[in-house]
Amino acid sequence: MQALEKSIAGPEGVNTGAAVKAGAGQKTAGSKFDAAIIFIRYVVFILTSIIYLLELRPIPGFFGTGPLVVVILLFATILLMFAYIRLKGRTGWLLALLLLEAATVSLLLYYTGGLESPFILYSLNPLLISAFLPFLALPWLILSSFVAIFLLEAVYLGEPALTVTTFILENFDLLFSMALVTLTVQVFIRLYHRILDQSQILVQQQAELFSAYSSLAENHRTTQVLSNFQRDAVSCSDERDIFVRLITALDNSFNFYRVVVLKLDYATPPSHLSPRTPFEVLTPLNREEEYSSLPEGLAELKDKWRDFSREKMITGEKKDWVAIPVWQDDKTITAVFFGRLFKGMTAGVLPPSLFLFIGFTEQVIGNLNNYKASRQTLKHLSSLYEAVETISSRDNIKEVINLFAAYAKVLTGSEKAIFWIDRLNAGQGQDSFIYSVKGRRKAFPEEHWEGKLLQAWAEIKVEPKPVTKAITDSKGDPEGSLICIPVKSRSRCFGMVAVLQPPDFFRVEEITQTLAFLANLAAVAIERNLAELFADKLLLIEEQNRIANEMHDSVSQNLFSVVYGIDALIKQVDTMAPEFQKKILTTIRDLTAQTAKEMRMLIYRLSPRHRGDQTFINELSNYLKDLGDLNQVKIEFTVRGKEDYINSSIRRAFYRIIKEATNNAIRHGKARNISVKLEMTPFAADISIADNGEGFDVEGLNPSNGQLGLVNMKELVNSLQGTLSIRSKPGEGTVIASTVPIGNLPRISVNRC
Repeated sequence: MQALEKSIAGPEGVNTGAAVKAGAGQKTAGSKFDAAIIFIRYVVFILTSIIYLLELRPIPGFFGTGPLVVVILLFATILLMFAYIRLKGRTGWLLALLLLEAATVSLLLYYTGGLESPFILYSLNPLLISAFLPFLALPWLILSSFVAIFLLEAVYLGEPALTVTTFILENFDLLFSMALVTLTVQVFIRLYHRILDQSQILVQQQAELFSAYSSLAENHRTTQVLSNFQRDAVSCSDERDIFVRLITALDNSFNFYRVVVLKLDYATPPSHLSPRTPFEVLTPLNREEEYSSLPEGLAELKDKWRDFSREKMITGEKKDWVAIPVWQDDKTITAVFFGRLFKGMTAGVLPPSLFLFIGFTEQVIGNLNNYKASRQTLKHLSSLYEAVETISSRDNIKEVINLFAAYAKVLTGSEKAIFWIDRLNAGQGQDSFIYSVKGRRKAFPEEHWEGKLLQAWAEIKVEPKPVTKAITDSKGDPEGSLICIPVKSRSRCFGMVAVLQPPDFFRVEEITQTLAFLANLAAVAIERNLAELFADKLLLIEEQNRIANEMHDSVSQNLFSVVYGIDALIKQVDTMAPEFQKKILTTIRDLTAQTAKEMRMLIYRLSPRHRGDQTFINELSNYLKDLGDLNQVKIEFTVRGKEDYINSSIRRAFYRIIKEATNNAIRHGKARNISVKLEMTPFAADISIADNGEGFDVEGLNPSNGQLGLVNMKELVNSLQGTLSIRSKPGEGTVIASTVPIGNLPRISVNRC
């Protein structure tokens, strides 16, 4: 119980205990002194009674002699002691009772012989008790009253001429003894009080030293536990592990009846918390069986936790539990510490060290999230860079918007994403716009948001800035919000990227920043794509001019000579000698053969197929060989069929898929053997990439965790109307296969699913 008091009250609790000990010491000392006074009173009574019983002197006014008188005095002694004990600490009443006893003793002495009375020792009782009171003159006043009574008794009984001086001289020994006893007792009482005060000071100092030592010991133990927790926490790479170590440390350091951490499924502002907010209950290590049932008070907490703030924790109605939020940042809570208190404990005074543990946990969680966010950003940047590289080689703007719509959905975690491009601005076609939608068809039906999308685009064309529109369902109830970000370069606004979010969504600022980054990247990709298309046109024109010049300088001139020679031969055939005709025909034949040869050479230079080159196969083979040599991985490359069967779009897609799959196998799967198979037929092209790496859970795959490369592969295959399959299990490697049809494929249509 003392440990419980210290854990709840801290050092103040220790001081309180020390004060109680000091008070107990004072009471003990006072009790011993009271016992001594009672002992002296009864000793005086016994001695007086013995003297009286030996003398058997009659007492006028009493009802007898002998034992009856002793019994009466014993009763009076007990009654007076009881009265003194009850009136202890009440100076006024004690003074009145003391004067009453002194008067009674004076009368007793008066009637029993004055200084010769057998009860003379009984007069010491009021003298001893008066010495305890803070009035220094009181014992001497009582002694003086006794002397006056003795003097009156002597004069009254037979010595009228007796003077005070004579009386004092005759009874000097007795009077001096009584004065000496009074002085001794008074000095002893004062000395006793001083010693008692010094003792109390020493006890208080001892209590303070004990309190300081206990505080230092408790602080040292708490600091050691906190240091161990800090060392363990910073080595964790998962929030759940950090919270388990936190709750274990708190369970070992603070005496709560039961402690748990409620880890929210996702960081949430307090205003968005509700009784239905999902969370996981984390318990201390090795105590799972004791926590098989949820602690009492959780239902009450879920009704109250919207009241959390930076400066506020929550307690139960009966003050039997306390809940402290663990903040991920200034706005959102990632977990809640819940501690149930023992009976008699209060939630009003919690040890400050508890908040040190909570505060350090918030710092570690914040640093861990910043690290994860940075790593996630780097992964996204790497994937987006590869995507831009892929997009730059495409000549279909629809493929660009399909890919970026998929990125927007993955990176924001939205139900549905839309990428809108104004085709007139893009310089293609006669349609006014084109857009791509990614997401489940049942989530946010198109008729609910299409009108808002057009309104947002009208506003963005006037002023390119972010626009947010509220979405309602067919009944007019709020269904969500449409967040639109313009896709613009320095010279033009191409369109916008938008996502649809539910009405209780709170990460609007984060989503807006992600979309703004993606929009800027898309603008760069689109502008670069258009620039490359324009450069390709210029290159095509230049190549056409070169071919025309070559044909003009050689083939055209030769054909002209042939035509001219045949025409001359026709005109002079009747007059020309046969030998001359044969010579002209031979010349025409040679010239025609030369023209055919030059034409073949021209075709040979222009067509790798006619040269027999395997450019695509050779490039893939060189890339895989260099990749294997660099990473010390065995890569087997098998090819079947002719490269001529596949067009440039399929080649680019296969190259990107093979590059993405092999890099993932080495970097993430830690594979040592990779098999790449490529088969090309007049009807379809197939690729297969298999590795012996670590594998992964395909069903639990989350593209938002950085696997944008998989999104790239899927979009590449979809743009060619092909199929992509991924087979993998943890510990069993991975197989990625794709099939793409070959032929006159129709142009890709707007993706609205």
